[in-house]
Amino acid sequence: MINNIKIFLKGIRYKNIIIALICCVLAASKLNALNYISTLIPISIVLFLMMIANLANDILDIKTDSINRPNRPLIINPSLVQYFKIAILIFTILAIGLSFFINLKAQFIVIGSVPLLILYSKFFKSRPLIGNVFVAFYLSLVFIFIEIAITNSIDLMTVPAIFAFGISLIREIVKDIQDYKGDQASKIKTLPILIGIKPCIYFVNFLIICFLLACGIIMLDFYFFYYIATLIFIVFMPLFYLIFFLIKKPIIKSCREASALLKKITILGLIIIYIT
Repeated sequence: MINNIKIFLKGIRYKNIIIALICCVLAASKLNALNYISTLIPISIVLFLMMIANLANDILDIKTDSINRPNRPLIINPSLVQYFKIAILIFTILAIGLSFFINLKAQFIVIGSVPLLILYSKFFKSRPLIGNVFVAFYLSLVFIFIEIAITNSIDLMTVPAIFAFGISLIREIVKDIQDYKGDQASKIKTLPILIGIKPCIYFVNFLIICFLLACGIIMLDFYFFYYIATLIFIVFMPLFYLIFFLIKKPIIKSCREASALLKKITILGLIIIYIT
């Protein structure tokens, strides 16, 4: 029983859930909404939607995960597939049910997102770049959704959403390079399979440069020296290092390290944006 619970926690990606929870709390705090119990509803919805997407992804990706990630829950214990499906149904009911307690704009996002998140692995993931954009968009949508659900408008969360989209798009393509062998065996046409590993890594470097330029433009609106210095030290310098690291070693193994670094940059970058 305890072992099954551990496997289930791995299935919902509990570490990512904790990170998402922190991001949601930071966003709500930025909106000065932590004193209202109603804030818990949109945050809970976000977490349920993430769990739905992660569990559905594990079910639909059993073949590729057997090569790319043999430690995935359903690879270790395939008998849990039925339990994962039941959990998806329960989380879907909870997410949609809770959406009736928020405004119509936010409710529309929830109801529209559920089928798309479930079908992502089957229809969008195998589309070169489209699947990456899809995931990055939904990760950035978390901030927009929280603000719409709490204030019924979009204003303060625009910058965090743009940051999350840019860094997530880069990381998703890097993860596709990391999963090259399994995706190739499963005949999934991701970007690295379509254009090759090295050209894809060069494309990632191009995206990093574009992201840095975009961040630089946004920084022009800030005149707080310590904010700019911190952003340069925590976000810009690691990304510049990543460019040279990937150019020097344009191989799959390098992308595993790059993916881990990008995850840390995302968390630290969002915290900095929150502080401002």
